[in-house]
Amino acid sequence: MSNADAIRAAIAAQQPPPPVSGLAIASLSLGALTVLPAVVALLLRSGGILATLLYLAIVGVPAVLAIVFGRVATGPTKRGELRGYGMAQWGVALGILALITPYIAGLIAAAESSQ
Repeated sequence: MSNADAIRAAIAAQQPPPPVSGLAIASLSLGALTVLPAVVALLLRSGGILATLLYLAIVGVPAVLAIVFGRVATGPTKRGELRGYGMAQWGVALGILALITPYIAGLIAAAESSQ
């Protein structure tokens, strides 16, 4: 390694890492916020169209925002411009989980009532 390469390596080592994506943080936060009501809905299995609509009105908006923010944050974090790729992916996954949980609960309730 030449002296110039050593200087370049030392300068590169001193540069701070890129900042964390605010959208990735928001995605993970909203996704985590929506999971608890999703689990409660699955455990209670209250069923009914009104309960499902109320659930989607309260939890659906943050869950959709978690998915959108996570997908938007994926681009810059994947390219290395920002950090937080894992947070963005988890936010998307948790948002999707929160959206499909009332349907799973409804299917379970329908299966139990038909027996």
